[in-house]
Amino acid sequence: MKCAGCGITLQTVEPDIEGYIPESVLISRTESKEPIYCQRCFKLKHYGVLPSKLTSKINFEDIKQYLELTDNLILVIDLFDFNGTADKEVMDKLTAKRTHYVLNKVDLIPEEISRDELLKWSLQSLNVDSSKIYMVSSTRGYGISRLLKKLSNEKERTFLLMGMTNVGKSSLINALKAEDRITVSEYPGTTMKTLRIYDEKHDITLIDTPGISTNNRMTDFLPLECQKKITPRKKLKVYSVNAKSDRSFFIGGFVNVTVEGRLGEDSPILNIITSENTSIHETNPEKAKEKWEEWFGTLLVPPCQKEDLEQYNWKECKTELSSGEEINISGLGWISIARGPAQIHLKFLSELKLTERMGLVSPTTFK
Repeated sequence: MKCAGCGITLQTVEPDIEGYIPESVLISRTESKEPIYCQRCFKLKHYGVLPSKLTSKINFEDIKQYLELTDNLILVIDLFDFNGTADKEVMDKLTAKRTHYVLNKVDLIPEEISRDELLKWSLQSLNVDSSKIYMVSSTRGYGISRLLKKLSNEKERTFLLMGMTNVGKSSLINALKAEDRITVSEYPGTTMKTLRIYDEKHDITLIDTPGISTNNRMTDFLPLECQKKITPRKKLKVYSVNAKSDRSFFIGGFVNVTVEGRLGEDSPILNIITSENTSIHETNPEKAKEKWEEWFGTLLVPPCQKEDLEQYNWKECKTELSSGEEINISGLGWISIARGPAQIHLKFLSELKLTERMGLVSPTTFK
């Protein structure tokens, strides 16, 4: 018998081993025909209690065996972290599959960016047919009906569900089934084994796989409680910098950006888009260098507690961006150039993936 949350085989003998459930609870749940959760999933589901042990990080090689189960694939992409979750290395290995691209968390995108703009940009970025892209909010139900209709019209209706950690795969399954069937959590990696779910109403089978870790997103380097804190729940916030003189700003404590100032009406203007609990702090370059260590983990979050700046490895680079171009910082947000050119110096956690891209946000969006 499997846990309805994580798919692990249930057992009643070893409380400290995965899959444990008290025997009395197992009997009671079996008799009542209610969904049966292991103790770990039950506590996570109802109380938000963080388990002492979560599944280890999974890479693509760990789950590619499941690609043999079906030719239909649903790849879930997080619109907040598009480049971090539409990982090119992973996507290149899926070209032989009939892939449906589900762009989740559309509700987080600022209202100034229209759904039509978002769709057009996603089509250009993914270079796929529009019939294969679905913009959804698994928590608010947006786009779910269209996705269900499309999936139920497929000749083969078994779909492998894949995605990076914390893109909302479990929430998507619940939205598709319209019932609270499996464990949903903001903690990455809560689907421990593949979980097969059959939707009798639409005759659809979904096979949920563990979230893939690429080890280059902000959440990959934070404790679980801090991951939860910086995961966006509200509309993404937008912070603007008008660099009439040299300015330096932090996006959390792991990214520092210095932009060369320029007097006059053509001074560089940058928009920083990130989650509500990620700190953005603007200052002059000299003070940024002086105070970074002091502010790290206090004024600048993440990290979520005071830490030693020197324990991390750092990388520096310079770039010039034109109006409408952006830098995506995987798992943390992105920088959009509203008025360029902008000469930018970045210092950041060396493992973080930074991607220069054509702008999701047009130069006039937030004026």
